[in-house]
Amino acid sequence: MELAYSVKRQSLAVIGTIVAALTLAGCGGGGSNGGGGTPSNYTYSASVGGSGAGAAAVNNPTGVAVDSSGNIYVVDTNNSRVEVFNSAGTISRSFTGSGTAAGALSHPTYICLDSGNNIFVSDTGNSRVVKFTNSGQSLQVFSKAIISGGTSVPFVTPMGIAVDSSDDVFISDYANDKGLNYIEKFQPSGAFVDGFGLQNGPTGIFSPVGVTINASNAITVVDTENCAIGRFDDLPQSSTYQGGFYIPASGTRVAGSLQGIATDNNGHLFIADKGTSQVLETDLKGNVLSTIGVPGSSAGDLESPQGVAVDSSGNVYVADGANNVVNIYKPK
Repeated sequence: MELAYSVKRQSLAVIGTIVAALTLAGCGGGGSNGGGGTPSNYTYSASVGGSGAGAAAVNNPTGVAVDSSGNIYVVDTNNSRVEVFNSAGTISRSFTGSGTAAGALSHPTYICLDSGNNIFVSDTGNSRVVKFTNSGQSLQVFSKAIISGGTSVPFVTPMGIAVDSSDDVFISDYANDKGLNYIEKFQPSGAFVDGFGLQNGPTGIFSPVGVTINASNAITVVDTENCAIGRFDDLPQSSTYQGGFYIPASGTRVAGSLQGIATDNNGHLFIADKGTSQVLETDLKGNVLSTIGVPGSSAGDLESPQGVAVDSSGNVYVADGANNVVNIYKPK
């Protein structure tokens, strides 16, 4: 079912610390479904992580990204760190710890990699976004913006991150109770371009979480409280709403169920649906093409899928916050 939203944009200017230019390239990121009996086109391959706070363990992993060498970057939310596993699934390093100081993280959520494999993390508990080198040194912090009227507006709940083919950066700020629900666009230099969002959705609330961009620069956003997916085009100075769809298309919907989202080389969407413990593969019109995972706690099962990433071979990586693993699924 197609949605009919109105779009409200508000020009913002960044006043957060800008230390270095952003050149982001690869992202991963993060409800009740319409999949029904749709068969899966994927098979479980392996997992990384495991419950705990020690090396290679995770506690409520939320975000996941993968680089061109197959290294897996996991946002270990409750341990307030990022863990990096090699393509064989062995832990290679982790960095940061809980706190508010520069370089520390507090309940981070989503993650993105740039063309140099620098790491861009939504430091959600500290209401900021932090860019790190691949070894974990803090490079850059975004924390505040200004509405065109001059009012300072700090980030409230930054979550999803994505970039387009020009390396412009898109950050979702889920500030549901404060009415500041925007997708915020920045140039690679860090200069603010535009803030846009859906202000009059089916329930009158826009709640952006996951965000992804395909090879044609179509921007797709998870509107979690509305159980909806919204699509925008990507223009030099603004972004225009292009429609969307509900998940499920009809019937009972569970607010807050949809989380992360990713795009593959075919332009298909992969949407984490923690309400049904699955990931849905859809086209841009919302037609469900495949499902990934089944509810449970055995190997390959999903209990609370959140972040999703897809590599160039079509392998799907899913951060399961309840089972404390990242599952890897291969195309059949």
